[in-house]
Amino acid sequence: MSSCWLVVREMCFVDGMLKNWCRFRNLAVGVDEPIPGAVIAPGGREILRFREVSSFVLMPDFALDVRRRCSLMGTPNSSITANNDQLRTCSPTENRVSPEQVVTVIPDRIRKNIPVTPLREILSSPQTPRKFHCWARVRSIWPNDIEKICKPKSGNSDEFIYSFALTVEEGSESLSIIVYGKDAEHFLHGIPPCDLSSSTSSKTLLEKRFAALLKASNAFHWCIKSYSVSLPSGRSVCPGTAVRYRLFDTLLQCS
Repeated sequence: MSSCWLVVREMCFVDGMLKNWCRFRNLAVGVDEPIPGAVIAPGGREILRFREVSSFVLMPDFALDVRRRCSLMGTPNSSITANNDQLRTCSPTENRVSPEQVVTVIPDRIRKNIPVTPLREILSSPQTPRKFHCWARVRSIWPNDIEKICKPKSGNSDEFIYSFALTVEEGSESLSIIVYGKDAEHFLHGIPPCDLSSSTSSKTLLEKRFAALLKASNAFHWCIKSYSVSLPSGRSVCPGTAVRYRLFDTLLQCS
């Protein structure tokens, strides 16, 4: 259960676990094969390997197996009335989920030793490549469709990679930060890249984190690095360069 705790917490199941019966189901994912040449004892059994917490369900008190367990334990079932037919009515606030809070975490060596650079100075800096520590709030995330922030790797449709952009702002200045590859996996720790059109649990977690980012009125710490890219030449325009900014060493932490 410990390895799945992050998902259970971010799916807001913790409050339910404290108030409801839970049903866990572990599914066998393989059978240990005998070692070649080893002697198999008569009557030996196959050893199954299990995936931890493959299924987790919150059970209502009126479920038949819960009622039977309560009767065997001698525990009163508070949701069933004397005639055992009526159900408890919950107060409006009983199942209310507290809003999720997010913060960004950067290395202590940067937070303590590298001063914050205003976005205005970052945008006007002529030096590339260069690393910055900035403090800004999130204005938007692109692409808007959450399923499109993760795409198949080039030449391998079975592996996926994160690729999206955050627009952050400070006063009247704004800057787009590219979040890509391993830096994106670090930022979204605990949610490996996958096909989000079929992985509903990962999509739900990402939607919750991004919604919390956009809803927050406060600014966040960001580590970004600038670099130059060549622009394609047009028929009447000379080739040039543009400055891009990419995220690094920044982790999005939920509380």
